[in-house]
Amino acid sequence: MESVKVKRLEMDVSLPTSEFLRLLHFYSGRGLDLVQAARPLPPQLSVADLKPESKARIFREVGIVFQFYLPHPHEHALVTSQSREVLEKIVSGFVK
Repeated sequence: MESVKVKRLEMDVSLPTSEFLRLLHFYSGRGLDLVQAARPLPPQLSVADLKPESKARIFREVGIVFQFYLPHPHEHALVTSQSREVLEKIVSGFVK
């Protein structure tokens, strides 16, 4: 039997925050591009395909609260949000 190596696998998964947190151990050690939304996202929406100049407006329209991007372990992460309150809450989780 031959070994299979997957170089790039991409999928969209929609699940409640509580379920994501329960499965978080599965995602550790892998790259992650996550959006958290206040309601289910339209099935045709592809966040990766949004133009930078449209992103903020579309995030507001569809209820995206924040986006978290970590390309792979040991890289710099990027968190974006329209809400200063959300960003401050995220940052406070890292400040001891």
